[in-house]
Parts: sequence; structure tokens; C-alpha cells
Amino acid sequence: MPPMTVAQRLDKLTSGKEAGSEMVRDPFSLPPTWSDTTAGKEEGTLDVTEVFVQRHQFRAMVVRDGQSCALVDDSTLIPGQSLDGFTLIAVGPRSALFEGDGKQVVLHLAGP
Repeated sequence: MPPMTVAQRLDKLTSGKEAGSEMVRDPFSLPPTWSDTTAGKEEGTLDVTEVFVQRHQFRAMVVRDGQSCALVDDSTLIPGQSLDGFTLIAVGPRSALFEGDGKQVVLHLAGP
């Protein structure tokens, strides 16, 4: 029996006669992560760091008793204090570094 041509193999795959054809996807379709809409995202798939950044705003660096503090939302935090499961690690003039759940996130000062 002569070997199958590429066209015959593709026909066999698309007809569902090939073993494992349920695993075959359209090679020209874009993955859901390429979409700019949330239609491809399942509920609850937002990364915890994304949620943290969306919920909180770094407003200023405050120096109190010689220690740099972060004004986040309406609270003043010193390094070591936590907010929504993230611990403040460092404070700079334009950013605050938090760590939690094995991930780091930076809140930046809004504006120019």
C-alpha cells in the first residue's frame, strides 16, 4: 500500500477518523489569551497582583520618626505591615513594594 499523502492525512484528521483527533485544534485559531476582551477569561482568573493593583493606590511616601512609610489609599503603612495579604517590603519616593503569595507587586505614584 502506498504511503498516504499530506492531503489524505489532513482529511483523515478533520473527519475524526484519526486516533486522538479530539485533541486537534485549529492551528490558525488564536488562543483566548490574545483577546482584548474578558470573554475568554473564566471568572476568578485574575492574578492576585492585578487585583491588588486595581484596588489600591500609592499616594505618597511619608517620613515619620525617621522611617519611610507608604500612604496607600487612606492608610499609613510601615515596612512589615500587611494590606490584603501583601506585606510592605520597601518604600521609595514614587513607589511601594509589596510581597505576598510568593509574588511581588509595585504600586506606583499616580501622575507625572
